[in-house]
Amino acid sequence: MGLELNILLCIAAPLLVMFYIVSDKSVRRVLLFLILGMVAGYAAGFGNSVTTQIAGLTSVEAALYTAPVIEECLKALPIIIYFLIFKPDFKQLLAAAISCGAGFATLENVTYLINGMSDSAGILLRGFSTGVMHAMTVSLFAAFLWYVTQNEVKRSWFIRIMCGFGILASGITLHGCYNLLVNSSAYAVIGYLIPIAIAVVYGAGL
Repeated sequence: MGLELNILLCIAAPLLVMFYIVSDKSVRRVLLFLILGMVAGYAAGFGNSVTTQIAGLTSVEAALYTAPVIEECLKALPIIIYFLIFKPDFKQLLAAAISCGAGFATLENVTYLINGMSDSAGILLRGFSTGVMHAMTVSLFAAFLWYVTQNEVKRSWFIRIMCGFGILASGITLHGCYNLLVNSSAYAVIGYLIPIAIAVVYGAGL
């Protein structure tokens, strides 16, 4: 994991400089959560490596069974802390979640690149696709987190927490389905295109 740590430091360093220089709070929020997303990505890479070795899984098995759980939990963690401490509004929370997912995807894509992925078209396709997928799953959790804490939602805290676990599990399931498709030789392109299509539809306001 030494090389991955060096990559994290190289990418995060200029972002930290920008975070220090820029005064606009919304820009600083994006920069901070990009960095936190990359930190989560590094931690997930370490966690995936350890669990793969302990359980004796292949890389494909890990991508299907353990990686979605580890990665979604680590992406959700900075969002939960941010929400509980700073009480952001919905737009602020969603911007933080999208930035966190984008940062996570950035480090993950660079890791794949240094591990031998050399097809330019494949790198471009994966870059867009994983960026959307990681941002989408953590944004789903963030949106639900904000919704269930509003006063008009008449539910006990126990029900809210249980529903939160359910939404997190939904993100894990979506992540697992994505990994299942992209690790299949027959359906990999479909797997890559689905998140991109969702982003296009959402961006167009359809």
